[in-house]
Amino acid sequence: MNVNPLAPRIFKPRQVQQMLNCGNTHFYKLVADKKLDLLKDGKSSFVTAESVERYLASLQPVNA
Repeated sequence: MNVNPLAPRIFKPRQVQQMLNCGNTHFYKLVADKKLDLLKDGKSSFVTAESVERYLASLQPVNA
């Protein structure tokens, strides 16, 4: 996998919710189901870009 060194590797939960167009409940269900990796640094939470990509790749297209 080629990684762009300038691309963000972690995102705040709100950023991921905006990317996935989902709310808090669905976002934290994805975390609980281990579909997204949530990292903690003190009081701050982050989601890895890799887990977002992995989740999106796991989705099945409709009418495929």
